[in-house]
Amino acid sequence: MAKAADELRDFNAKPSGTLRINSDAAAAEQVLWLLLLKFIASFPDVQVEMVSERGLVDIAEHGFDCGIRSTEIGVFLTLCGAQPI
Repeated sequence: MAKAADELRDFNAKPSGTLRINSDAAAAEQVLWLLLLKFIASFPDVQVEMVSERGLVDIAEHGFDCGIRSTEIGVFLTLCGAQPI
């Protein structure tokens, strides 16, 4: 039981898995690349998969964790299952 508790503690302490991001090219160039470099350095057990495309996509339907788009007034982030922020 103690071993299982230790493994659970380690699991919660270290994020791991795959983060799937859908973005347009402008957002990727303006914002994401620098943030992703820092993120990857901080969380080496997380694989980052980024898809850049022009059109809007249903991020939940396509299995993405978040979608990022640039507009004339800024960059917008949408998390899967959440409202745009």
